[in-house]
Parts: sequence; C-alpha cells; structure tokens
Amino acid sequence: MKCQYCGNEIEEGKVYCSFCGKEARFIPDYNELDDKLLSYVSGQETGEIKPVYNPDIKKNVSDDLIADKDELRQTVGFFTMKVKLVILFVALFLSVITVITCFIVNSVTENRNYNSYDYQMEMGQASQDAKEYDDAFDYYNRALEIKENDSDALIALAELYLATGDEASYIDYLNQALDTIEDKTIIYKMLINYYDDNEEYDKIIDLCNSLDDKNLLYLFTEYLVPKPIFSSNGGNFSESFELSINAMNDCTVFYTLDGSDPSVNGYLYDDTITIDEGHTIVKAIAMNSKGVCSDVAEAEFEVVLKELVGPSASLPSGDYPDGGEITLTCESGFVIFYTWDGSTPNELSSQYVTPLQIPDGASVLSCVGMKPDGTTTPVTTYYYTKNVAQ
Repeated sequence: MKCQYCGNEIEEGKVYCSFCGKEARFIPDYNELDDKLLSYVSGQETGEIKPVYNPDIKKNVSDDLIADKDELRQTVGFFTMKVKLVILFVALFLSVITVITCFIVNSVTENRNYNSYDYQMEMGQASQDAKEYDDAFDYYNRALEIKENDSDALIALAELYLATGDEASYIDYLNQALDTIEDKTIIYKMLINYYDDNEEYDKIIDLCNSLDDKNLLYLFTEYLVPKPIFSSNGGNFSESFELSINAMNDCTVFYTLDGSDPSVNGYLYDDTITIDEGHTIVKAIAMNSKGVCSDVAEAEFEVVLKELVGPSASLPSGDYPDGGEITLTCESGFVIFYTWDGSTPNELSSQYVTPLQIPDGASVLSCVGMKPDGTTTPVTTYYYTKNVAQ
C-alpha cells in the first residue's frame, strides 16, 4: 500500500509512513462503499447525474475510513498481544528447561562429589580450617566410608578430635591408623609428641616396647635411658667395701639400700656407698633431663666379716737362753706394729719390718695388725726369757 501523501510504499504492518511520518490511511483494494459512491456520483442507480460534491457522502466515507482504521489498530494490537504471549510462553519454557537442566547438573555434581574421596577430604580440611567442626566430621567420616580404614582419613579425624578436645579419641584413631599405614613413622612421631607434651613418658616407653620395626628405635633415643652400672655385680664378701654407681649421658642417679623403689624413696647418688656387714639390696635408677627414668638396676651383697686374727710370731713364748730371731706375720693388707714392754701397740708404735731379736731378760712382745682404713686385729702377746751369762 502506498502513502496517500508522499506516494511511497508503506511497509506491511506499519500504521505510519517511514518516509513522511504521517499516519497512513488504509484504502482496501476493494470496498463495497466505493462501488456505491461511484454509482451514486455517476447516477447509475437513478439515471440522474448528481453533483460530485456532497457533504453527507464525504462524512460517510470518513466514518468508514475511521472505522477501518480502528479495526486495523485492533488487529495489530491483537497480533502484538499474541506475539507477546508467544514470547512469554517461550521464555517460561526456556526457564523451566534451564531449571531442570541446572537441577540435573547439580544432582550429578553432588552425586559425584558425594562419592569422591578427594572432595570429601578437601572439604573436611576446609571446614576444619574454618572451625566448622561438625561439617568437618561429616566430610571425614564420608571419606572413611568411601575408603575403609584409610590411614589419611583416620589421621585427619584424629587431629580433628584433638582440635575439639577429645584426646582419648585422638589416641584411639592414631592407633587405628598405626594398624593400617605402611610407613608408621609419622604416627609414632605424633604419639611421641603428644605424650611428651603431657609428660607421660611411661607411655612413650610402652610405645617403644611395642615396636615391631626396630629401625624406628631412633625416634625414642631421648627417652631410652640405660640402667646405671654398679662397680660390683653383687655376691658374697668377707669385708666391707665401697660401691660406685655410674650412669650414661650425664643422667642423675637415685638409689636405695633396702630394696625399695628408688624412683620413690631414692637418695641422690653423689659419692661411693659403703657396703657394710650384712645383707644389702641396692637398687638404682638413672634419670635424664626430661625426667625420664631408666629401668631399675639391682644387686645384692652379702658381707660376712671373718674373725680377725692378730699377728703370729715364729717363736712361741718360752725361755731362750741363747736368744733367738722372731718373725711376725699377719693377714694380707695389715701393717704390724709392736712393743716389748707389754703395752698395747698402736700406729705410733714400732712398725715391724725385719725379724726381731729376743732381748736379754724377761720380755713381753705385744703386736697388732692395722689397715689404712682403720681396721685393727686383736693384739697378740708373747712372753720370752733370755738368760744373761754370769
């Protein structure tokens, strides 16, 4: 259809001319009113020639054109509404498809993550770092369901229990991991550090004693304190003696002499111990700088002092007209002191070195044996007479 003002073609569906901008007046290709108007103007119906100009006819034509214009507007409005409805329907359809697609994708993703060991461990660590401990427990336990008895999951749960203050479960889960992991070094280190922080050194020793792999003994070096060493291993003795106790690595030694526990009743060792007559049970422990004690070293001593005998003379008491030479002997270790006047000898008396000669007249030889430690024999006495020539 062409614009009645500028003559240009008006695009279909538009009610305004794209060139002159004026409202288009639609004139259908065929209209019954046109035929009537033409017949009326030409006088075909009455056979009379009527004037072309008639206000009523113009008014009727205008009314019909306005009616056609309103009808067109209604048609365009209806079409526009239909287009909008179609667009709305398509948008709703696409939205539903999008929601369904997202739901399916999300479900597939959640299912994949739910069955992913790595995802559960990663989320467990992230939750633990964020102190969201309940979520962390859920993630780690799910990882343990996916990989039953997995050492990494057991260790993660152990550390989580420690972070929440459940120390008993911490130890329990580490022990479970100890049964499943191939390289047990990290578990032993964690247990050792925990017991050390709590000064439970006996638990460290128990852990060491339970080792199957002796190659891991180096982990326990600072907790393995050797027993102290006695200078004598015990036994029967005939005299008192001094016992020394030695410990390695500058350890401190505590001991008892009555067989009681030295870790409870022990005396601090700082010098040799005198083992006297009788039965003595010596127990001792060594303690390092951490307060870790060794096992108890023990030795028993029986000291039975034999009766000491004084020095003996080679010549018995008696008369020796011509005199004679006297040799004195005593037990090993004793020094002999003597007098000739019957007085009791002591360390200030004459010391026997060479054989003695019987003096003239009547004499009383008194002699005694002494050790440097003060041990003294009984005094022995001999009576001699040597006749003097007239």
